[in-house]
Amino acid sequence: MSLVPKVIFENALVHIPDFYEKGEKRVIAIELMTSHLNIDANELLKNTMEIDDSSVYYQNFLADLNRIEKGEPFQYVEGEVKFNGLSFNVEQGVLIPRPETEELALWVEEELNGKVGKGLDIGTGSGCLGIYLGKKLPGLNFICLDVSGQALKIAEKNADLNAVPIDFLQHDFLDSFPSVDQLSVIVSNPPYVTLAEKDSIRPNVLEFEPSIALFPPGPDPFIFYRRIEEFGREHLEPGGKVYLELPENSSGTIFKIFNSNKWTNKKLKKDLFGKERMFRAQLA
Repeated sequence: MSLVPKVIFENALVHIPDFYEKGEKRVIAIELMTSHLNIDANELLKNTMEIDDSSVYYQNFLADLNRIEKGEPFQYVEGEVKFNGLSFNVEQGVLIPRPETEELALWVEEELNGKVGKGLDIGTGSGCLGIYLGKKLPGLNFICLDVSGQALKIAEKNADLNAVPIDFLQHDFLDSFPSVDQLSVIVSNPPYVTLAEKDSIRPNVLEFEPSIALFPPGPDPFIFYRRIEEFGREHLEPGGKVYLELPENSSGTIFKIFNSNKWTNKKLKKDLFGKERMFRAQLA
């Protein structure tokens, strides 16, 4: 039996979970059809081609649609995401990069263009932040640190994929500080979601993305920020900077954490939605 693209598209929309918004459903359906069936959005309107529903590629399309219907994030099903134009492999075991992290990377790139020195990405996950900056700021030699060996294996693949020389370090940052040379910059998108916010998170995030990358241990949701502040005072060179992604409504807390007179040039930056989600501070 042969099917036209419009029918395939409409059927896909029915099977994509309702926790996705209407626009997201459309994007996912089109992406799946493009990658498996070589159908783009224009073909949905033309209906001039037909797909054999017994073909291998159509059966593979249905298999991946079934994974999405069961709640698996679309990015894991596809196995790859774009991060400011660079390709990154993602799978269970690493957090899926978010737009705010892309914005943080662009801010760092803009401010540190031409900088020479060493950088550290704390809680690197897929490596998107450290690898992107290592690619765009070749004068900075980045170390990507994570407690998860599984995450680091994926990050290493992504460094190879993007041809970026990166040093990787498996270390529990909350347990002890890593032994590293003096740093020019520290970047991080640490775990910051509180347990009280758990009910507001999509079920596919809770079920499939690593909880260790979402929830900080213990009662203090800012424990990573406190540790990074302390670590930065000890390991940044004079004039070195720290750039952090923040949870919403945390500007007051982050300024209290970085209230030492050793920090100067402190700044909050809003994301595309007007929310203060990024922070920078410079060691005096």
